[in-house]
Amino acid sequence: MRLHQILTGSCNATARAFSRGVVEGATFIAYASGCDLVILDGGFKRVQILPGVTHGQVQISGLDCSQETGKIAASYGDHIVIFEPVPVAHEDAYFPFKWKRFGEICADSPVTDLAWSPNGDYLITAGESIQIWVSAAAFTIIVDDYPDEPEPTGPVKWRCAWGQKLSKPVDHVRFSPDGLFFASYGRNDPFLKIWYRDNPPGFAELDSAAVGEDRPPSFNFAYLSHPAPVTGFSWRQTSQQIPRGCVANLLITSCEDNVCRIWSETVLPDDGLIDASASATAAAAATSGTVGEDGDLGTAGSSFGE
Repeated sequence: MRLHQILTGSCNATARAFSRGVVEGATFIAYASGCDLVILDGGFKRVQILPGVTHGQVQISGLDCSQETGKIAASYGDHIVIFEPVPVAHEDAYFPFKWKRFGEICADSPVTDLAWSPNGDYLITAGESIQIWVSAAAFTIIVDDYPDEPEPTGPVKWRCAWGQKLSKPVDHVRFSPDGLFFASYGRNDPFLKIWYRDNPPGFAELDSAAVGEDRPPSFNFAYLSHPAPVTGFSWRQTSQQIPRGCVANLLITSCEDNVCRIWSETVLPDDGLIDASASATAAAAATSGTVGEDGDLGTAGSSFGE
């Protein structure tokens, strides 16, 4: 008798144990089951199991899937493993990709949450400190099942572009849809932090091509105060076709007083956040489009206000 199938257990009982991703238009779902990483297609049919035995049988504490590149990041304590999708050559494959280990990161402390940037170019990890990681090398990969594929051109390297020690470990962290901000809070923490880049002046998106060893980024934060510990938050999702600065970022928060609060970014004219030419183009397109019955196109408030 030979082994035919391995049925994994249930999803880990944590809020960071599953995530949804997209790779070239194909939707997939990844979830942590003990120390194993299970990948399903959009119809919940199992695509692949990435066993945790190769990572010391450490239970997965968090994972996140990129909505742009299909990458998966999974944390095993202070060790993060990056998986990237590889096209499957077989025509009879019901899902066109498999995932292969593509890189590894060693954080300063055990990771409680992690998140990809909207474009999938960099990764933020959070625990006793927050760190932003940027891929430092381009490379190719192979699938073990297809030995005819070319060998990798070099090792995968990730470097820490920025990091900061915190007074309270982070419980949850996520980027805004435009990549200009990220928000975080700790356990039993009534303050939600909105982080923004303060060099160069204005909110410039961090990307791997613009960050060098000689010009590290710097981040600051603003507090959103709550009357009780924060229990969760979510950013409003916006279309990637909307020019940056034309629509204010919004997020909804919940805390232990059982009240949800909606916070809106207020963009001031002298903040340097609005691209005048892009805004004019968007305004012209909106004016020529269809408006509501009351003729209101809507307005968008850099600070955040309730």
